[in-house]
Amino acid sequence: MDPEAVAYTTINMNSFSDAPSLQVMMEQPLEKKSGVRYGPPGSRRLVYFIDDMNMPFVDKYDTQSAIELARQMVDYRGWYDKVKILLKEIMNCQYAACMNPTAGSFNITPRMQRHFVTFAVQMPTPEIVRSIYFQIMDGHLTTGGFDGDVTKMSGKLVDATIELHRLVMNNFLPSAVKFHYQFNLRETSNIVGGMCRMVKDVYRQPAQVARLWVHECERVFRDRMVNDTDMAKFDEFRASVTKKYFEDLGLAAVEERPLLFTSFMQASADDTPLYAQVPGYEALKKALEDKLNEYNETNAVMDLVLFQQAMEHVTRISRIIDLPRGNAMLVGVGGSGKQSLARLAAYISGYDVFQIAVSSTYGVADFKENLLSLYTKAGAKGQPVVFLMTDNQIVKEQFLVFINDLLSTGIVADLFTQEDKDTFVNAVRNEVKATGQLDTAENCWDFFINKVRRYLHVVLCFSPVGDKFRIRARQFPALVNCTQLDWFHGWPAEALLSVAQRFLADVPNVAMDLRGRMAHYMAQAHQYVSEASQQYIESFRRYNYTTPKSYLELIALYKTLLAQKRAELQAAKERLQNGVEKIAQASAQVADLQQNLREEQIVVEEKKAQTDALIHSIGKEKAVVDEAVESSREDEEAASKLQNEVQAFQEECTRDLAAAEHVIADAEAALNSLDKGSLGELKSFGSPAVEVVQVVAACMTLTASGGKIPKDLTWAAGKKYMGNVDAFLKSLLNFDKDNVPENCVAAVEKEYISNPNFNVEFIKNKSSAAAGLCGWVVNICKYFRIYQVVAPKRAALAEANRKLETANKKLTGIRAKVKELNDRVAALEQSFMKATEDKNVAIAQVCGQKGQMQ
Repeated sequence: MDPEAVAYTTINMNSFSDAPSLQVMMEQPLEKKSGVRYGPPGSRRLVYFIDDMNMPFVDKYDTQSAIELARQMVDYRGWYDKVKILLKEIMNCQYAACMNPTAGSFNITPRMQRHFVTFAVQMPTPEIVRSIYFQIMDGHLTTGGFDGDVTKMSGKLVDATIELHRLVMNNFLPSAVKFHYQFNLRETSNIVGGMCRMVKDVYRQPAQVARLWVHECERVFRDRMVNDTDMAKFDEFRASVTKKYFEDLGLAAVEERPLLFTSFMQASADDTPLYAQVPGYEALKKALEDKLNEYNETNAVMDLVLFQQAMEHVTRISRIIDLPRGNAMLVGVGGSGKQSLARLAAYISGYDVFQIAVSSTYGVADFKENLLSLYTKAGAKGQPVVFLMTDNQIVKEQFLVFINDLLSTGIVADLFTQEDKDTFVNAVRNEVKATGQLDTAENCWDFFINKVRRYLHVVLCFSPVGDKFRIRARQFPALVNCTQLDWFHGWPAEALLSVAQRFLADVPNVAMDLRGRMAHYMAQAHQYVSEASQQYIESFRRYNYTTPKSYLELIALYKTLLAQKRAELQAAKERLQNGVEKIAQASAQVADLQQNLREEQIVVEEKKAQTDALIHSIGKEKAVVDEAVESSREDEEAASKLQNEVQAFQEECTRDLAAAEHVIADAEAALNSLDKGSLGELKSFGSPAVEVVQVVAACMTLTASGGKIPKDLTWAAGKKYMGNVDAFLKSLLNFDKDNVPENCVAAVEKEYISNPNFNVEFIKNKSSAAAGLCGWVVNICKYFRIYQVVAPKRAALAEANRKLETANKKLTGIRAKVKELNDRVAALEQSFMKATEDKNVAIAQVCGQKGQMQ
């Protein structure tokens, strides 16, 4: 049909398809025309090709909502807008659909089927199949420049393939366990596609081509087989077909093992990988180990044991993902090595590996985001990538809806926004132009999807245990139809032995022969358990799974227990050795303690003797001190008594002197009232009053030298006596009042002071100077009389002070001696205490050593 007039879009249905999701997919290729009218772009007509139309789940009302929505377009020319509740009129659209009557609901509602012209499509006849694939095979061999003998094999290769396919399809029928035994033209295409990987530089002999055919048949058919019985049966069919068509090439050469072909062992001159035969297991193992070491240098370390079966699985996975649109389904129980071998195969092919990181919050939106990033990497950037996913990572069954669409058509519904599509279209626009096509949006989008399918390889790792795998394969047909299966069977004895030897190699202190016997025993024990589990299921219909993971756990448990027991024995050994060493050390320490004890006992005896001597010395010194203290007590009491007496007598004298002090003060005050002028005035008197003359006469009497009173006491003698006024006043001020002759004082008292008018007040009226001299005379006489009483007391006080000083000196000497004796006693007591402490310490050390020896 004219692509300018007709466009198409493919819709893949599955068990999760419903009306809302289908409406989104069907509206994507439409554009708004006017109002509520929608149709394909331009004036073209759009054909919806609905694949697996009967797959949607039948609800409790016995309807399939997705099919009912599709029916609305035929019956009512549209469907409803769920937001505005208006009918959208769909123009220029029609349906073409297909379904598999052996899957899904087996039929669809008659109300939908009545609108279709129904055709029952059977398998093509062998003649038709031969004509198709002969053209493909012969065209490749003819145009590839192969030798004539190789080119002539086109017919044989196609006939052998068709016959083997017929035998397999008729004898290996699907069942509940072998649900994936569905053989159709996809398998034939895979075999022929593998044969078309031949190049003339490698495949020069017909036998090489025949060996490649055997290899491709085994990869396509035999790798699907679930048990040894089916594989043996297939081997019989394949051997019979090989003998029928290739016996003339030499069956020994064709059937020679190993029969493995890879694209990473050999390359052309321009480094193009060549799909060629592996020379042998040793060369393959060396190449894989080199690649594994390179992988471990830049990625998380994978500790793989590359036994024969593991190497074969690596070549099979590598073969699948090297093909355009090559997707793999790896089926095996846990621990078979599916993920690790897939990672190694992807690394060998130069592909990046992407795996989702499942968490408690991981959901459909996160999965869609990851898928969009994969589309960007593979389609927009052209980077080959392997999307590795396990059944444990399918936390929501909706994930399989996207996986199913990705595998079948590459177009994942409800994944791309219009903005995403425009971005992807612009990313490949130049590449589309380079191919000579018009860079229309449709061409660019188809080119982008094809590029994604070419560079994005899906590798699914599923477990056959339980019903999940079967149910998922029925609900999502692309999981089986659009992938090539590689069934991981139980490890053979060689694999078990290799794995045990590899993981037991790092067990220290084990002899080589014993290590080998241990590996053989572990492999045999695992096989015995597997056989017992098979008998168990046959007898009781109950499963006991013995997986490679349980075998690895067995080896790990043995290594853990061995290390634990060795550690316990080593600890007990070290404990015993430590005990023996402690005993030897204790014996040596006891001998040392005994020697130290003997030495310490000598020291203790010496300390005791020193202490006893100190005690004796302290006793003697204390007796001397006590005697000195007793003798000094009487002297101290006498000195104390004398001191008290002296102190009392001194206080009495002090009181008497205090009474005389004011008299002296009055006398000095009287003299201070005199001056040169007043004395000169007194001296100038010619005939003063009698009282004035008496005052001058009294002064002459008191100051008479040696107590000789002058006979001439007249005024004339007085004036002469006063002579130099300054000298006269100075002599009065310096008069020795303490040594006045008593006869002079008595004469003055008798002759003058006894006169009632001989007083200062009276004489002051006569002469102020005479009044001052009168006061001096009176006070000198008073002082003399007081001094007569105080002088003996002074003498007695001086004598008492002398005696007190002598007594104090004696007492000080006695006290100094007593202090000296007390200091000696204190020093002796200090020495005694130190000696006692040293003795106690020595005794304690001796007792401690005795205790240690005990």
